[in-house]
Amino acid sequence: MKIPVMYPLLFLVTVLFITSCDPEPMEQVKFKTLADRDLLVSCEGQFQNANGNITYINTDTDTTDLQAYTRYNSEPVGDVLQQLIQKDDKIFMLTNLPGSVKILNTIDLQRTTTIDIAGNPKNGIIIGTEMWINDAFNGLHLLNLVDNTIERIDSTGPTTELSHYHDKVFVAHSGEFSAPDNKVYVYDIETRERTQEIEIVDSPNSVAISGDKLYVVGGGGFNEPIQIGSINLADFNVEVNSLPISEISGFGPKIRANDGQLFLLADGLYTYDPNTQEVNKIFSEATSPYGLDIDEFTGDIFVCDALDYQSQGTLYVLDQNGNEKVSYKTGIIPNSVLRIK
Repeated sequence: MKIPVMYPLLFLVTVLFITSCDPEPMEQVKFKTLADRDLLVSCEGQFQNANGNITYINTDTDTTDLQAYTRYNSEPVGDVLQQLIQKDDKIFMLTNLPGSVKILNTIDLQRTTTIDIAGNPKNGIIIGTEMWINDAFNGLHLLNLVDNTIERIDSTGPTTELSHYHDKVFVAHSGEFSAPDNKVYVYDIETRERTQEIEIVDSPNSVAISGDKLYVVGGGGFNEPIQIGSINLADFNVEVNSLPISEISGFGPKIRANDGQLFLLADGLYTYDPNTQEVNKIFSEATSPYGLDIDEFTGDIFVCDALDYQSQGTLYVLDQNGNEKVSYKTGIIPNSVLRIK
């Protein structure tokens, strides 16, 4: 039987119509647009609520993504997100409960590796091919960035922040909540041995190096005045010890240095002059100041505001005089800022 010509034509038209109605393939948009400008904010989330996340801020368009990690990995961060550290094309994400270091691609935030830690990593610094990580409950860990192996190199109780100068690492040893300590531990980078314990301020919480001195801020707990001490890095002598600053308060004070100037975060943002021991409040808009970082390229000051510790926080970007340049909404309890580079 001869098939009418109209049926093949009708079939062809139908196929063409269906094909032409297929949606255009969506362009895959890369995660970041301007590598030297975009910001990642580490947001802790509430303890045992597993609602920590990374807030991504595109500073070119002033747009934000409050759940960047979850969106790009389809999984939660963990219980508490502590810090983000970048090295080349990798971002290291320190989390607690369970303790881990997650390695992400800088280009798209995709997780590639998870390294479990028997502890609670809080802050880290990269020195060569190793990352020194302090533990919120017990001592120090050392992560080999070549083979991703990790080991505990000291068990000393809770530590807070750490920094390094030449061949030494300095670790603030805060001690237990019920039995606070007042020391900075000094480690030899090559041997990894603790070589010295320096008494300085009560409950040391934060450290910063400016010039040839290590500045340590502590106190700020219940009925504790905030204190600042400094250590001469040439001979490790304490030059200013337990300097009380009675006119300001704030739990978990932070100190940062930039171009010879010191900034102190407590109940607001202050400048601190170690020569005159004077503090000057330059920013007071934050409800619950929680995190402090300084952009090494622009000098911008980042102040993280945890607000009520239950809802979205705020990131304030300030100039060196404390003037607000811009602010952004963030996830819950923002604690630190990483500028992608």
